[in-house]
Amino acid sequence: MTCYVALNVLKNGYLSLSDINLLVFDECHLAILDHPYREIMKLCENCPSCPRILGLTASILNGKCDPEELEEKIQKLEKILKSNAETATDLVVLDR
Repeated sequence: MTCYVALNVLKNGYLSLSDINLLVFDECHLAILDHPYREIMKLCENCPSCPRILGLTASILNGKCDPEELEEKIQKLEKILKSNAETATDLVVLDR
């Protein structure tokens, strides 16, 4: 289901976050902006048993980005998604 539908379903009480074990956010970098992913995560703040989050993105590196800025984006995303980021590549190597 799309993030817009999921947010609507959750806000209207058709489904509770406590009934969900895993949320998968494709293009999760969008949660940094004003996006339904961010709204869904705000709903998790009031949920005693928030589901686990799997966020996927390849687009966090779009455009020029220095290592410090990249680290800030990743930390912000981790905070919003209440998750830990894992990468397939050493971020230092990307700076070369």
